[in-house]
Amino acid sequence: MVSKSQVAMSGAFALCIVTMSSAAVAQSSTADRTLADQVIACAAIDANDARLACYDKLAEPLLGLGAGEESQASADFVGRGHWDSDVFTVNHPFRIVWESRAKTLTIELHGPGGDLLALIGPQIGEGSGRSDKIFDPGDYRVGVRATDGEWRVSAVEEE
Repeated sequence: MVSKSQVAMSGAFALCIVTMSSAAVAQSSTADRTLADQVIACAAIDANDARLACYDKLAEPLLGLGAGEESQASADFVGRGHWDSDVFTVNHPFRIVWESRAKTLTIELHGPGGDLLALIGPQIGEGSGRSDKIFDPGDYRVGVRATDGEWRVSAVEEE
């Protein structure tokens, strides 16, 4: 028969193991943690701005937006308000990727003759994203329609 003191001792031992495991996980580097672990860590941040910055940092590699990193962008445009690009050439399959500080953002992808190929957005409020569609190599133009804020739009090659 198991005594109450043995049950209590077993519970204390299990708690000790869980605590040590949690401490070991907390000390592991970001590279050793899964994306799910990193998302959970971001969710635990109380301050809204810091939590959003944590999520944005996790999304950068997925969006091709890594700050200070070598960009894979075949074309990269930065601006404010409404704007239309000249024709540019992309030599590999790509996605349209954006980062916006504008109140609203809509991106138009046109062929070289001006025909509308895709309408991406609208992005309401600040944020970033990438097109669901992967576009073929070729000649394109981009039209950006933004309200009250800066934006960055890129044609980022798929690996």
